[in-house]
Amino acid sequence: MTKSKTNTPKKLGDRIYGGMASFGRFTSTLWAIIISLIGILFFYFGIKWIQMSYEKVDAKVIDVKCVPKTCNINVSYTYKGKEENRFLDTGSSSISKGSTITVYIDSENQVTINNPKTTSMIMIIAGVFLILLAWFVYWINQTYEFAAAGTGVGNVFNMWGWNWNE
Repeated sequence: MTKSKTNTPKKLGDRIYGGMASFGRFTSTLWAIIISLIGILFFYFGIKWIQMSYEKVDAKVIDVKCVPKTCNINVSYTYKGKEENRFLDTGSSSISKGSTITVYIDSENQVTINNPKTTSMIMIIAGVFLILLAWFVYWINQTYEFAAAGTGVGNVFNMWGWNWNE
């Protein structure tokens, strides 16, 4: 008996579809592990920074120089009885010369405008979100073959550097 030509394309298509689904499952597993490690680092540093002690100090803005998307401000403050000047970068253009702002100083005399507790909480939440999202995508790709095949095809196109928009 010989195989009919009508069965060959279907079998070939099934093999390509199955191969792309397998590749999609494999890459989603790798990405889930990599993204989870990044999420764990975010979570770790968020916890570490939230445990550091910061002192809140009022500082007077001496000068403000803004360029698109960033402002460099010169602030003057008294810390441990010593007058200090620092240059800080901020994305806010609402800070004006002569105004008073709050700066946070850590044990290594590093100065920041942003509240370290807020930054730490954002990092912790981002870390948890990354881990949950990575394993949700992994679950989708392991549960639904069409999602795994789509992921596999997309990853093959991305590996070869093809641009979908061209």
